[in-house]
Amino acid sequence: MQNVIFFIPLVLISLLDDFLNLSNLKRLIFQFITILIIYYNSDLFSIESFIVSPAINFLYFLFFTLFGISIINFCNFLDGIDGLLAGNIILILLFCALRFDMSIFILIGSLLGFLYWNWEPAKIFMGDSGSTFLGAYLVSIFLNLNDSSSFIALFLICFPILGDAISCLMIRLFNKKNIFKAHNDHLYQRLRRAGWSPKYITIIYMFFTMFNIFTYEIFGLNVCLISSFSSIIFGLFLHKKYAVKLFN
Repeated sequence: MQNVIFFIPLVLISLLDDFLNLSNLKRLIFQFITILIIYYNSDLFSIESFIVSPAINFLYFLFFTLFGISIINFCNFLDGIDGLLAGNIILILLFCALRFDMSIFILIGSLLGFLYWNWEPAKIFMGDSGSTFLGAYLVSIFLNLNDSSSFIALFLICFPILGDAISCLMIRLFNKKNIFKAHNDHLYQRLRRAGWSPKYITIIYMFFTMFNIFTYEIFGLNVCLISSFSSIIFGLFLHKKYAVKLFN
């Protein structure tokens, strides 16, 4: 998988952002540079294919740049309550380690130690430097997959956390809200404001991540798609029944 040394500039700028509250543009520039490096060191890109079809490679680059920056920011958005991002990322990386690259177990071990102290009530916190690093690492896994079915499967397995961010982004766009402005409109944030314990919210998200992994491993991609859809239905149920109203 990707050499994590490429993520150092992103981690440093994110660490500065934790203390100095940098502008969105500065953070996006470093995110773009990181995705650029990941892309051109991934299995998606080769000099031979670029020469044969530069236009198609450029379209690939545009898509995966937007995809990569989105994943980095979505992971950052989801690092809002104790254990949520770390717990789900551990499950996702466990799937990736067993399926694609055993070296990922090194990061899993580190995250397990972190989760012990990040579980409610948290003693330590990840911050932007940690969440953006995990986002970049996840992007590097996506971009080094060898086939589209694995890409789709990994996306479906990530959907309990990514779906929250995607749906919140779409709703804010539809309601003409500034998507770059800090807010607390994510489902997990509105459940927390409704009085739910971070521990129970995290367990719900982790359950659906594990459920998606289980359905994929036992029944395959089509059933995993159905299980991912079930997490959407349950999210809508929580949204209607328990969560604090959007933009409240």
